[in-house]
Amino acid sequence: YRDTSTRGYRMTTADGKRVSAYRIVAQLAGSDGDFYGVQGVNWADPPILKNPSEIRRIKGRDYELFYEGGKLGLVAFHRDGASYWVSNTLMRKLTEKQMLALAQSLRKSR
Repeated sequence: YRDTSTRGYRMTTADGKRVSAYRIVAQLAGSDGDFYGVQGVNWADPPILKNPSEIRRIKGRDYELFYEGGKLGLVAFHRDGASYWVSNTLMRKLTEKQMLALAQSLRKSR
């Protein structure tokens, strides 16, 4: 996911710790205004990832699924003290299968 839309930044946690993060915004293919996101943050337990609706193990990795009104809004996972997630479009146009495929495709850069 190396792209010119990737934006790195630093933020401060509630307990005052500075952490690094990045955000990628991608446009849904064939759409004029639907965007989804990929987020990574050097923080083991960001508040947005509290209380998943479900935890699903796929190919040795635990994914946290967050449903909103019956539709999948976020898919997250944790690795080495960092957290990563894919967020659906505002109108939840990505299917569960697409969201899970995006999350599974995230790999550490070499």
